[in-house]
Amino acid sequence: MPNTTLCGFGQENICEILLCQTTPTQCQSKDEPAADGTKCGENKIGQRPEAINGGWGKWSPFTECSRSCGGGVQISSRDCDNPPPQHRGRYCLGERKKIKICNMDPCPAGSPSFRELQCQEHNDKPFRDKVYQWKAFFKEGKKTAPD
Repeated sequence: MPNTTLCGFGQENICEILLCQTTPTQCQSKDEPAADGTKCGENKIGQRPEAINGGWGKWSPFTECSRSCGGGVQISSRDCDNPPPQHRGRYCLGERKKIKICNMDPCPAGSPSFRELQCQEHNDKPFRDKVYQWKAFFKEGKKTAPD
């Protein structure tokens, strides 16, 4: 940080975290110790911990299918926490989510369309301080997706 000086918290602290005074009343930190090789106390030299790159955790089980018919999706995910990246280590590379298609059989005749089901999910939820029963809009009265 240009035009800064070490904050007056004692030399010992910069072995753990470097705080620099940027204005007469403000100290800032990048949440890191002083650079490697910096004297940071009596008979002490600062040394950053070794970088730890992140590793992927286990895949979660796939979720239930998002639809019971007409094609839905199932999702599995994993986190970059085995181990999590630390000390400027790299975040995991690769896919965080897997998605697969499920329940591809057509829905029975006369059953609500996917659009109608989506609208129904908002029934009984206040919108602008009122509750509505939502209806799907179809072009020319047809239960098909718009072109």
